[in-house]
Amino acid sequence: MESLRKNDWRKRVIGRAVRRNTTVPAAWISEQLKMGNVVRCAALTAKDPDDSWGPKWKQARAMLTKMEKVS
Repeated sequence: MESLRKNDWRKRVIGRAVRRNTTVPAAWISEQLKMGNVVRCAALTAKDPDDSWGPKWKQARAMLTKMEKVS
């Protein structure tokens, strides 16, 4: 995870899944995923993937859907 950018779409998907399915704080997500500033992490993981996520948003949505089927 450390080699990926702080706002990488894969980190955002994992963070989004954690936020939707748990009550852990954004600070914990930010620390575990190495996403940097807590406020920025909270903003990046606040909503489901859409075109504002950039060119990988459809891939991100599919990954989030798969992750939630497993849980």
